Amino acid sequence: MNEKAQKFTIGIVGVMSAGKSTLLNALMGRALLPARNLATTAAAMYIYHDSDAAQFTARAACTREALEDVCFELADRDLLDAWNDVFPFIEIRGCLPFLRDAGIHGSVTLVDTPGPNNSMDERHGLTTRSVLQFGDISLLLHVWNASQLATRDDRNFLREVEAWRQTSPVPELFVLNRMDCFDPEKESLAESLKSMQRYLAEENVSFPQITGTSARLALYFRMREALSARERERLEDFVEECGRFRDFYERAYANVDPVLDGAFTELVGTLKREHRMQELSFLNTGVPMLEAVILDHVRRLCPKIVSQKEEDACIRLS
Repeated sequence: MNEKAQKFTIGIVGVMSAGKSTLLNALMGRALLPARNLATTAAAMYIYHDSDAAQFTARAACTREALEDVCFELADRDLLDAWNDVFPFIEIRGCLPFLRDAGIHGSVTLVDTPGPNNSMDERHGLTTRSVLQFGDISLLLHVWNASQLATRDDRNFLREVEAWRQTSPVPELFVLNRMDCFDPEKESLAESLKSMQRYLAEENVSFPQITGTSARLALYFRMREALSARERERLEDFVEECGRFRDFYERAYANVDPVLDGAFTELVGTLKREHRMQELSFLNTGVPMLEAVILDHVRRLCPKIVSQKEEDACIRLS
């Protein structure tokens, strides 16, 4: 296997306010990337996994080539927020727990991109298209906002991405984020997933792999000790909701590997029998399944960077 094949790059794309940065924060287990309801990410943020890193560090520059001449600094949200408005390229290094626990020590990069539909700043779209064209993407995570599904901007960007995939046929994983915006008493998450599948089929995307997530709540679970009173209240409400509507968030995915589907079903049964509502609620955020699906792609496409055996794979509950 050559050097290029030893590296695995995950591109995270989607229209603005889909929740891409919040999703990445959930995967990192900390509120590091700026994330707001408005268009936030302006730079391409390259997150390099290093299982030995004790903390996250970062550097920024005007070109990717210039990054090599810049020293790393201890990363925090304020620093990245300030850099985001100035530098088009930001590099972050640190440990992503779901990769570390799978025996992946390096070689994986996640790239956060701006929403390309920001009419106030055309540089956002140029940055995202540059990542697609030159980023050597191995897997594409296409994030959608469940509360604003199938807008004109969604459709236009989907067509652009699918045209790009005609010449760069990488696997694509659709993430239906912000599942927690649904009202379990009035709406059906299962029907929303079917609706998304039909919508994608109309755009000639066949057999799409979809995972539903509530990235913000997954982040709350992983940052429980650092939450504000309001955030703790929202998390408690979600746990209570999962208890009242036990089947609403379950199986919020489509076309995943049957082995993962079986593992998920078995895990849900165990958690229910043992009345482990906190862990079941975390599982219902969808992020544990998303991490498992990502790892499944890494194992299939770049197996030499994974030291954990496939039969030892599991869905993380932390």
